[in-house]
Amino acid sequence: CIAGKDADLYRYDNVILSGTHTHSGPGGFFQYTFLMIAGRGLIKPTLNTIVRGIIESIDLAHQNMKEGYIFINKGGLQGVQINRSPFSYLENPKSERDRYSTNTDQEMVVLKMTDVEGQDIGLFSWFAIHPVSMNNTNCLTTSDNVGYAAYLLEQEKNK
Repeated sequence: CIAGKDADLYRYDNVILSGTHTHSGPGGFFQYTFLMIAGRGLIKPTLNTIVRGIIESIDLAHQNMKEGYIFINKGGLQGVQINRSPFSYLENPKSERDRYSTNTDQEMVVLKMTDVEGQDIGLFSWFAIHPVSMNNTNCLTTSDNVGYAAYLLEQEKNK
């Protein structure tokens, strides 16, 4: 794992951890007081499961490591998100608002990895969307719209 046998190989300066958030996740692992109260304090099994999953992902990536290429691309996605508070957005300085053509950031950035033959290995994507598709009566853990999009991509790529 990253803290053990590969500690010299994997460090803070050469590992990418990319994540999002959801309003339908487990509680008990976050450091902010308000969220710790709502989650009834630190729940070590929850925290340990998250940490173990991260470490297992790094180990799996290490076992499947191969030479390849990294590509970066960006582009616009129109009509796929809304600004949930246009009134608040207008409180930003005009100089800030003038930097954008809309009241949402519509740029998507993708970091894609391929092997030397050009076969996809993986990707990271970043897009400004708030994962709040589930309503406030939902009692299940879900990765919401961002996680579902990642799931669908993985299903397509792993056929």
